[in-house]
Amino acid sequence: YGRSNIGNNQKVNIEFVSANPTGILHLGNARGGAYGDSLARIMRFCGYDVTEEYYINDAGNQINNLGESIKARYYELCGKDYSLPENGYHGKEIIAIAKDIYEEHKDAYLDKELEYYKELGTKKLLAKIVADLKEYRINYDVFTSEAAISKKYNLLNIIDILKQNGYTYEADGAIWFKCSAIFDDKDHVLVKNDGTLTYLVPDIAYHYDKYNRGYTKMIDILG
Repeated sequence: YGRSNIGNNQKVNIEFVSANPTGILHLGNARGGAYGDSLARIMRFCGYDVTEEYYINDAGNQINNLGESIKARYYELCGKDYSLPENGYHGKEIIAIAKDIYEEHKDAYLDKELEYYKELGTKKLLAKIVADLKEYRINYDVFTSEAAISKKYNLLNIIDILKQNGYTYEADGAIWFKCSAIFDDKDHVLVKNDGTLTYLVPDIAYHYDKYNRGYTKMIDILG
């Protein structure tokens, strides 16, 4: 009862939760999950072709810190010194991953590169997040990796597209996104004065990717 076809099969993408795979979900993530999945169900009921998407932040400093945190806990279990990074993760789930490595391999993995700990930690924590979301009937249609997006697109080309459309300017040696001209209350840095890219650039590339998939509407539910 109440079903309609007002959506006329328009393609809509709803991206929600997208918690960093550096720990378990918290209450704010749960709220975003309930909100996003409910909106998707309502829009489907109204005739929209809805894709529910999770964006995996599996690149950048937070993942480096995750790898370093797991490595530090593993070294600790092996009786070796290895300092936790300043912005490391202290959750019980980090210790549990390190214990799993130790119980299976003892001290045989002390020579493993940081990449091993990063990949293992991301895989295990994302699996936990997905399992928790399934507990209250949230099943995503698409998972997109930030690392994959950064490989798929030349991020400097993404900045060039913004430049060509008049949405960048240079100040204080940095390149800024002129987003106050469209929707924001202030502008944001895209390229720092040392040449490094901010997290906004791969995020813009991700939305560029979604745009090229032919959606009529793209909805982000922010936490």
